[in-house]
Amino acid sequence: MKLALIAACSLLLAGIAASEVVEVENIKPQESSRNVRIAVVLEGKPVKDARVVFCRTPGIQDCVSVLTNADGIATVRRLGVGNYYIVASVDDEVNASLYLHTGDGRKQASFSMDLTGAYRQGQDFMAAAAQLPVRDRVQGFRGSVQDPSGAFIQGVSIKIVRKGTDGKTDVVRLKSDATGHFSSPLADGIYIAFFTFAGFRTQITPFEVTSQGSKDLRIVLQLGSTT
Repeated sequence: MKLALIAACSLLLAGIAASEVVEVENIKPQESSRNVRIAVVLEGKPVKDARVVFCRTPGIQDCVSVLTNADGIATVRRLGVGNYYIVASVDDEVNASLYLHTGDGRKQASFSMDLTGAYRQGQDFMAAAAQLPVRDRVQGFRGSVQDPSGAFIQGVSIKIVRKGTDGKTDVVRLKSDATGHFSSPLADGIYIAFFTFAGFRTQITPFEVTSQGSKDLRIVLQLGSTT
């Protein structure tokens, strides 16, 4: 469970477009007690079942995950003293972050995390992706993911949407396997695939599945810039 949370937190740090890696040590934390109450909102309304991940830094070695209730509230009690990087997200895509330093105080500290900006950015991101031309035509959705050196990457998150649906309906989600390869059955049609991995820029690949297709997909992720 802990390894899964660490992986989830690492992916969330990649951001909505996964174009940058955040070094939280360079951000000044807000002061907090060990008992933390987070209110998650989207366009002024509370968000139910948003995932709020508390990762102790540096090194993101210890993470705790909580879901918000019907009022958009996530509560964690008795955190250890130290610095925490907190990410609130919906579907692991729309997210907001917060950096706290917890002290010895016991009185509950309350904070608000607004997903509106990330949500609107995500809509713009999807609209821009929909305008990209189809360059790959394949008989089936399968291939491999590599870094610039040619090394295969395990655990890359892959999201596929049908082109023309504004990304509102996922066709499939999967991850690359231990050898960096992936495959999933898809009906003939035009799709957009998003390949996301912490520390790399998201690769957007419009493709068509057709009986006239002739090749597998070879995805090369580029390193993201560091801030």
